[in-house]
Amino acid sequence: MEKISMSSWFFGPTLLSLAKLGVYNIHTICMSTGNADGLGSARKSEMYTACSVLQIPTANVNVVDHPSLQDGFSCQWDQSLIVKLLRQAVADHNIQIILTFDSYGISGHPNHRAVHSGVRAFLFEEGNTINSKEGSADEVIQGWELASTNMLRKYSGPFELCALVLKRISIDEEKLHYLVNPSPRTSIVAMSQHRSQWVWYRRLFVLFSRYTYINTLKKMSG
Repeated sequence: MEKISMSSWFFGPTLLSLAKLGVYNIHTICMSTGNADGLGSARKSEMYTACSVLQIPTANVNVVDHPSLQDGFSCQWDQSLIVKLLRQAVADHNIQIILTFDSYGISGHPNHRAVHSGVRAFLFEEGNTINSKEGSADEVIQGWELASTNMLRKYSGPFELCALVLKRISIDEEKLHYLVNPSPRTSIVAMSQHRSQWVWYRRLFVLFSRYTYINTLKKMSG
């Protein structure tokens, strides 16, 4: 059973696709409680509930609350701390694959981009491996990043889903994966658990966002 670490709840299609396969042990790392508005405690609880809807048990969810990893556009995150947290998670859970944001971070949020930088530093600056079965060579930990899109594609999820189904696409599965959500409704229910953020414009975002329906994952390389 491969063990995967997730760093964000933008990955609904990925999480539900992997859960459907039933061969992955998924762990989620949220690098902040989201306390920019003083609602960190509530948002932490909401994260656990949302992950439960996405079939990730609470025991597999780690919401980090650290003074150097506070939520906000003006907060610069400590890359070495992110690396340290990833190293600990990999050691504790024998993580084999890490899924995270790409360098733009979907919305350009500096916290998202910092997570990407931290994952990249962990994977390629430290040359991390996991212990394989006795007598075989160690395996390199894989990193996959969620592709950001332009504004039009970002908010045309249902239409892009139709286009993807109708279009024949040649995919190099060694470097790129398209994951179609087997249950968009479940993703929407999961997002609605974030009640402190469930305002009208976020409801519209969830309905029309491609990240409710499709994830495009690109393999990270050094």
